[in-house]
Amino acid sequence: MESFLKVSASTDAPSKPTDSDAAPSKPMDSDAAPSKQADSPTDSPPAKKEATKKKAAGAWTSTVKKSLARAEAAARDALAENDASTARVEAVLCGLDEWPTQARPNVSPNEKPVTGMCLGAVNVLGGVGMQVSAVSQNFPKLTELVTAWTRAELPGFPFSSLQINYNYAAKKHVDGNNIGPSYIVSLGDHEGGGLWVADTFVEKATDDGGAVLRGGGGEAVVECHRRWSLFDGNSEHMTLPFSP
Repeated sequence: MESFLKVSASTDAPSKPTDSDAAPSKPMDSDAAPSKQADSPTDSPPAKKEATKKKAAGAWTSTVKKSLARAEAAARDALAENDASTARVEAVLCGLDEWPTQARPNVSPNEKPVTGMCLGAVNVLGGVGMQVSAVSQNFPKLTELVTAWTRAELPGFPFSSLQINYNYAAKKHVDGNNIGPSYIVSLGDHEGGGLWVADTFVEKATDDGGAVLRGGGGEAVVECHRRWSLFDGNSEHMTLPFSP
């Protein structure tokens, strides 16, 4: 599976990059766990009821929709077999032959849309606010599988979003809306692609004899190929070059 997928798990405050999926291409990263969409104010109760039933329509091409539908079917099979292993999740994600794209100029190497998707909570621009991503609304089994895998891999770690990047190296940036630390893992057969970070966490003693994680460890390269690694998305970081 010659792909470069990066999945990052984080808890986000309102204003994660907009859930705008565009045309297909080939790159990947990830964060997860859906939140419930709030009802929109309306004067007409029937209209309100109808609005809560309507799924967000992703701006995907027909080939991307078919690719996501196949991933949804594969995820449903994996869940039926109670198999949320890393190998199974990797196979499902690498099986996507056409990827949705996202407008993420803060991470895009050339400021063009990048290939990837967000599962779980996203901040929708235009005053809409936080809601469940279009991918999660339309492909719930895919979201359920990736979320189950992440929870098993990171027991006790809270997250609201799973950002999955596909086949691109994110440029140096700071995550704008993270609350607390994040975890990241890369999947697929590739060389390189580590995460450069401007600062790392160090364990510091508290007055009551406990310990907390604080910044101040200095820059480093975080190796995350098929292993989850902790990092601070609120400090500068970027993906290093990779090759299949």
